Amino acid sequence: MYTYNTPAPKGFPDVCGLGPNGEPVFIELKAKGKRSTLRIEQYQFLKSAIERQAFAVCIDDIDDLATQYQTYTSLLKDSGYKEAAKYLLSRLPVPKVLNRAR
Repeated sequence: MYTYNTPAPKGFPDVCGLGPNGEPVFIELKAKGKRSTLRIEQYQFLKSAIERQAFAVCIDDIDDLATQYQTYTSLLKDSGYKEAAKYLLSRLPVPKVLNRAR
């Protein structure tokens, strides 16, 4: 048997797959109350994925994942991708390094 193993790029999220409608899904998992520990590479990956029409989030609670996905799909249906992406970006914790640069 031959296997080929390549390391994931820096910032690649913990979970990736396809949603029920075939949309790319990327989820960065954090311990409860630790969403603020999102690293800059993780933030950049998730932000880039959102800009490419993926569902990409950082969560520390399964209920938050359900809420974000439900809100995202509702906005997608009612208002289009631009509004859904704005919502996802607004929920993404900004790393402290980037906050200082603003």
